[in-house]
Amino acid sequence: MSNNGEPFSLDGVESLMFTGLSTKNKFEYIGNKGLGFRYILSWVNWVEVRTRDVNFRFFKDFSVRFYEKYLQGSTLIQTRIVKEITEKRLLKNEIPIATLAFPELLKDKKAEYITSVILQFKEGQLGPIEEQLEKISEETLLFLPNIRKIVVVKDRETIKELHKTVDTEQLITVNDKTWNVYRKKDQVYKDNVKFNYAIAWQDNMEDAGYFYNYFKTDVRTLEFTLYYSCYF
Repeated sequence: MSNNGEPFSLDGVESLMFTGLSTKNKFEYIGNKGLGFRYILSWVNWVEVRTRDVNFRFFKDFSVRFYEKYLQGSTLIQTRIVKEITEKRLLKNEIPIATLAFPELLKDKKAEYITSVILQFKEGQLGPIEEQLEKISEETLLFLPNIRKIVVVKDRETIKELHKTVDTEQLITVNDKTWNVYRKKDQVYKDNVKFNYAIAWQDNMEDAGYFYNYFKTDVRTLEFTLYYSCYF
């Protein structure tokens, strides 16, 4: 996955290592807690990030080697491990180190884009990944305000390309589909939760409507052919 958006900073790297340190504005950007990035570790062997300034990889084996070389001999850490095992929060032979704790710096990696994220997925994951990619449609770009183009390439061949050519307050066009949009921003729930919502519909009301939370859910909008998104 590659883009030419904002480049990674040191703060950006730290936000991947520690939950909740995202440099993204909490009200304007999707993905500001780091949970989505952590989720992909369940179906990949490693995650590599290439930028024009620095390249690094998150890899469980590297984190384990780092722990064994620099941390395993620490009396303080061993005391804490014994405590965790005694209180049954850690298995006896488990190595208490997170994959994201220690990024491995990489050399001699050229970056064609400002940022590229390369994933080596685990065996057996290709099918589910292709199923998810197949579901990407024009509607996917409706409620992603900072993404204007999605290109899916397989074996060096472009298999899907979506362009958001019009994106105004009241109108969105992706490829040959156009939606009317009604937006309501900076709403407040119970005095302390800020949220926005938007409703999109086509003039011909042809496609079935769904609720979105940035991305499509499985919840239909009953008999109305509307796309409705609410995000906190």
